Amino acid sequence: MGISSRTDAGVHAYQNTLNVDLTHPFPDTIYKPSFITESVNRILAMKSHEITVLETRLVPSYFHSRINAKYRSYVYRLAVASDGDDGDQSTDSETSTSSNQSTKANSLDISLVRQCTELFVGRHDFANFSSVDSNNREKDTVKTLDLLQLHQCPPPLTSFELQTEAYSRLRFYELHIKAKSFLYNQVRRM
Repeated sequence: MGISSRTDAGVHAYQNTLNVDLTHPFPDTIYKPSFITESVNRILAMKSHEITVLETRLVPSYFHSRINAKYRSYVYRLAVASDGDDGDQSTDSETSTSSNQSTKANSLDISLVRQCTELFVGRHDFANFSSVDSNNREKDTVKTLDLLQLHQCPPPLTSFELQTEAYSRLRFYELHIKAKSFLYNQVRRM
């Protein structure tokens, strides 16, 4: 079995891919992809898992979801306290998130953040943005980052209780990151 990527605690995977070799009990017979999807989803639901198999495909025996992945992408969602106008400059304020974590925004200049993201795009040595992976200490630290962009997005849907004045001062952003591969902890550190 192989999986195309891993997630850390508190991170949610969206459309992760994995491969597995299945042998049918009857010779010269293969499982139908729809049967695998339905069976796995039924078991996941019975066990109260929050994940779902969206699609199952037959692939050649040489296919490996991690090695043959065309790219990997990440989306980080940010809530930034704003001074109340529609500009990109935030002010010093503290905001509680729904997970009871508190974040401090210190005059975050969104336009400056956007300028900085452009510096990462392209082929660079990202050694300073990774940590030593105990499985492969000799890994090449030169990677090509295809995309790193910050976009303002609409507020997430929330319950009525969260629609307060403080909530209305938040601006929401998504940081999109895409590359063929990343170093261990590279995305988090960037």
